[in-house]
Order: sequence, then structure tokens, then C-alpha cells
Amino acid sequence: MHTAFGFRSFSWTMVVAALALLAPLQSPDAQEPSKGDLSRADAAKRVKDIKEKLRVGAKSDDALQSLKTLEAIADELHERMQPRIADMLMHRDPVVRRQALITIGAIGVRPDSAPQVVYSLTQSLKDPDPEARALVLWTLMRIGRHSKPALPKAIEALKDLDPRVRRGAIAMIGGHLPDDKELMPVVISALDDPDDLGPDEKSAGLSSVRYIAMQHLGGHKSAAKEAAPKLVKIANSRKEDDADQWFALRTLTLVAPENPLPLKTARGWLKNKDRPPDLVKASILLLGLGAHAKDAVPDLIAIVK
Repeated sequence: MHTAFGFRSFSWTMVVAALALLAPLQSPDAQEPSKGDLSRADAAKRVKDIKEKLRVGAKSDDALQSLKTLEAIADELHERMQPRIADMLMHRDPVVRRQALITIGAIGVRPDSAPQVVYSLTQSLKDPDPEARALVLWTLMRIGRHSKPALPKAIEALKDLDPRVRRGAIAMIGGHLPDDKELMPVVISALDDPDDLGPDEKSAGLSSVRYIAMQHLGGHKSAAKEAAPKLVKIANSRKEDDADQWFALRTLTLVAPENPLPLKTARGWLKNKDRPPDLVKASILLLGLGAHAKDAVPDLIAIVK
């Protein structure tokens, strides 16, 4: 994210990490082996001191010093530390490579360094560790518009055998959809992905490829109406109460409200007066359908009576 002046907006998480990273460099004993990294708690305390001085009513000297400190941290991260962090993408330990990717995503990039960072990330899509490849794509997504040159590789990654990589790929591609409508067929094709996110602890908290694709498509409403046939197929092929079925129906109300399936399903749920969850889901679908839900008015009146 960039301001009108072209500078990346600050993340306090980034500042905490930066202070921990830069403390040894600013110490008189910088050349001596460190006994350990500055703890996160100590770094958070330093950030707290800076934040307290960044108030409208603060003394000018305090505010200026805090702002200059933040500027120095940003410069240190982007000009001196980022190349070293990028070097860690080639480290022999996959855990280090993964953390390097997370760190790059947290720091972000400046326009002048973006091409080199994106190139390094794209090269890391060859990493033998699937978790690292997935993190590459999530990091490219966080970088935003600067990651556009990596789109061809991200599209190739949709064929990766590991679903975690494909999830990262569709997330990254979908992030560019607002500025590049030519990507719409690619995102729609992801609705056919076989990824079925189960209760596997390693996948906890993640979403399936289909789910991520539907999230992006729903945000574009009628511009994504070509997705309707695949959404209908998903809704009809899933078990009742299946999350994919529900989200396919919800997405249909956004991209093709004229499609009869959401209305038909909602009216069927309204008949289940003894099942409050069905009534809630029906209400949400009807709300999304707007004027296309008028045929359900008698059903709603019947419930009220």
C-alpha cells in the first residue's frame, strides 16, 4: 500500500520486527556476537514509546524524532536489510526460506526495488518445498500491483500437485482481477479445482481453491456472470449443508441473481420452520437476490403467520 507521496504505509508489526533486527546494528557492541535477539516484548515496548509520541497534541520535538526514527527504520529495512533477506530464499533450511518469505511480505516493497524482489520470488517458485512455494504466492499477493510480472508463473502454479500452492496461486491471481479483467476466465476455471479442504490439521484455517475463487468472483458481481454454470454445478453436486454448496449459492446471488437456483433453494429452506439455520440461510440468499426474490414473498408471509 502506498500513500500519495509514494511511500509504503507503516505496519506496527513491521516496526516491531525492524527494531529487533536493527538493535544489534545500533549498539556500540555491534561487532561482538549477540547473546540473543532482542525479545519481541522489548521491541513492542520500543514501538509503544514511539506511538505515544505520535499524537496530535504531542510536543513537536517528540513527534519529529519519532517520525525520523520510523523513516530510518524503513530506509534500513528497504535499502540494507531487504537484499539480505532475499538471499535467505536460497538458504539450505526450508524453515529459514519460509520465514524469509513471510518477512518480505510483512515489509513490502518500494517501487524501485519491486522488480528485483518479484524476480527473486518468482525464482523461488522452483523451491522443492511445497509450503515455501505456497508462501511465495501469498507473498506476491501481499506485494499487490507490483507483483503483476509474476502472473504467468502464478497461472502455471494452478497446475501444481500440492493444493496449498494452488490456493496461493488463485489468491494472488484474484488480487489482480480488479485491474485485469482478462484474468476472469482463469479465476472461473479454478472452480473446477479438485481441492477438498478437509479436517487435516496442517490445513487448518485455510480455504479451498474453489472457495477462494468464489470470494474473488462474488466481489465482481455481474462482471463474473460467466461463472454461473460452474457455480450451479457445485451447488447441485454437494451434500446439503456443505460449505461449498452454500458459498456457491451465495456467490450466484451476487454474480447472476436471475439464476433460478438460489431462489428455488431458499424457498425450499423456508419450509423447514423447525430448522432455524435453514431459515437464516434462506433469508441471506433472498436478501442477496433483491428484486429477484419477489416470488418468495408469500413464503415469508406464511412464516410470519
